[in-house]
Amino acid sequence: PIVLWGSSYSAALAFRVAARHPGEVAAVLAFSPGEYLDAPDVVRIAAAKVAAPTYVTSASDPAEVAAARAILDRGDAELAVTGHVSPSSSTGSLPRASPTMRAMPSPAPEGE
Repeated sequence: PIVLWGSSYSAALAFRVAARHPGEVAAVLAFSPGEYLDAPDVVRIAAAKVAAPTYVTSASDPAEVAAARAILDRGDAELAVTGHVSPSSSTGSLPRASPTMRAMPSPAPEGE
């Protein structure tokens, strides 16, 4: 099994690869994915087909958080997306629930 990891454009590609190879991908980790490919909603459609546990995180920029939420939000309870931004952190976490993987809270910065 393969774990796919990507940032920005490569995160979008990770969703496409995971959707096309469901039996071969064990998990997907994506930092700031967006709709960077072909046509609108291509990444969202691919993400909806991913059966592997998925974890998405982004910078705390509202546009990046919204883009990641739009990709993961299928409107069903299983994939409810919640955002977490620690006041002392520049990273927001957008976990996608899965039967085999749950998102962990962001670690506290060193010294806290």
